[in-house]
Order: sequence, then C-alpha cells, then structure tokens
Amino acid sequence: MKTFAAIAFAIAIALATTVSADTNIDMDEAIDVSANFSQPQVSQSDRLKQVRAKLEKQNEMLVRKQIETLRLKNEIELTKRTQQAFNQMMNNLEQVQ
Repeated sequence: MKTFAAIAFAIAIALATTVSADTNIDMDEAIDVSANFSQPQVSQSDRLKQVRAKLEKQNEMLVRKQIETLRLKNEIELTKRTQQAFNQMMNNLEQVQ
C-alpha cells in the first residue's frame, strides 16, 4: 500500500513539473489595463421590448405546461374508460359462453 502511494506521489510530481514547464508566462510583458469599459446604451423602449419578450416566453411555457397537464389528465381518464368498457365486454362474452 505504501509503495502504491509512493508511486502515485511520484507520478503527481512528474505531472506537476511537466505542466509548469509547458506554461511559459513572460513576467516582463506589461498587461494593458485601460479603464475604458463602456456598456452599450440600451434605450428604455428596447429594455421594455426585452422584458415583454421574456414575459411572453414565460407565459407561453406556462400555457404549454397547463395544456400538457390537461392532455395527460384526459388521456388517463380515457384509458380508464376504455379499460372499463373492455372489462365489461369480456364479462359479457364470458356470460354468453
């Protein structure tokens, strides 16, 4: 068990030195940091369009979910009715024989 841990440790050290050797970062290179960040100007009407589009999408998803719930509920009810009708028909056939 100790030899396995020693081998794993040696592999980890070898990989760590390989990774650090592959990443060449030039510390002498200056990083250009300018404070000229400008966020795009969004007009009030554009913002309202975005909010309206988001709300319409949410409403559409809600309606689709409600429709799917109703469809599933009706399908379950139809399945129950079909099963009852089938059982009744089988009972009638058994009584005739």
